[in-house]
Order: sequence, then C-alpha cells, then structure tokens
Amino acid sequence: MSLVDRLRHILRRQRRYASYFEWPHKPIKELGVVKELIKAMDSSGNMEFRSPDVGPDPNLAPDCVALDREGRPVALEVCELVSEEAIRLNQHATRLEDRVYRDWQPDDVLREIRRILEVKDSKTFHGGPYSGIVVVIHADEMTIKSDAYADLLQAQTFGPFRRITDGYFLFSYEPDVGHCPYVRLKIPAPGTPGGSGRGA
Repeated sequence: MSLVDRLRHILRRQRRYASYFEWPHKPIKELGVVKELIKAMDSSGNMEFRSPDVGPDPNLAPDCVALDREGRPVALEVCELVSEEAIRLNQHATRLEDRVYRDWQPDDVLREIRRILEVKDSKTFHGGPYSGIVVVIHADEMTIKSDAYADLLQAQTFGPFRRITDGYFLFSYEPDVGHCPYVRLKIPAPGTPGGSGRGA
C-alpha cells in the first residue's frame, strides 16, 4: 500500500467526534495524552513526571511509564471519557446537521470517572516495581470544559483503591490557556480513609 493509500485509509477511519486526542495507533495515542499532561504540568510549574514512554507490553497494563520527581518509575494507565453512542452516530452522519453530541451532566461525569478508576484499579500492573500507579482520564467532549468542571472535580474524593495512588483528569486543548488544563483527582492513599489533591 502506497503512502497516499495509507493516508486515505487513515482519513476514512478518522473519528468524527471528540477527536483531539485521537490517533490510529493506540500506544502512541496514550503516550501523547501523557505528554500533554506533562506539558500542562510544566506550564503550571508542577512537574510531577518526566521521560514518559510506552509501557513494557502493549497488551498489558500499564499503558505508559514515566519517572517521578525522585527518578523512580511510575505506572500510568490512560483512559478516555467519551460517549460511545455519539461516536457511533457521528461516524454514520452524512450531513453536518446530522451531527450530535452528548450533553453530559455533572452526576454522569462523576459516575463515569469512578467507573473508570474502579476498572483500572482491578488490573495487574506488569514491569515494576513502581513507586505509584497513576490513572490519566482525558476528555474532548463539548460539554466537559475546565471552567465548568475543575472546581467540581477538585471537591470530590474518589476511592480509596487497592492499587491506584494518584489520578488526573485532562481536559481538551483550550486556546485561552494555551494547553490542556488538568485537575489532580483527590484519591486517598491505598489503605487510608482520606487524602488530598490539587489541580491546575
């Protein structure tokens, strides 16, 4: 298959909904999300991770590995919060006026974040040992923006979990801030009843 044919194939398969973070190759997409988070951290003067790379096995957790402030390896699992129904409907829409979007409500967003965290917490993480297990949830939904959700997410406590030690919610790119805003989710340390979190 020629380069032109490959590009045409990619364009035909390109997702038409919530596609800012989308990339045909899943490991590269996940690494790109982590790099966007690190870029946002750098912009806010809060560099928690460096030297991100894909995980040790593309079919097993973790999706990515980075180094923490002390140079220790950290496992990162990446997951998208998106409406699968809206993706499906928009892929079959032939006219612009047929496009749809999911009108997410706060309770639905919080419920989905908790579901994602519980799923990720049930995984076995290979490679290790890791100084932490971090979940990065990203979203490019029209109705999930930092000005409406940052304070809400910072006020919530998720967990505690058995394996997850930290979590971040990464919003889509916002031109007025020049990067993808993020919130550090409040997740108690495993085995403790409380915890703290911060965002940017």
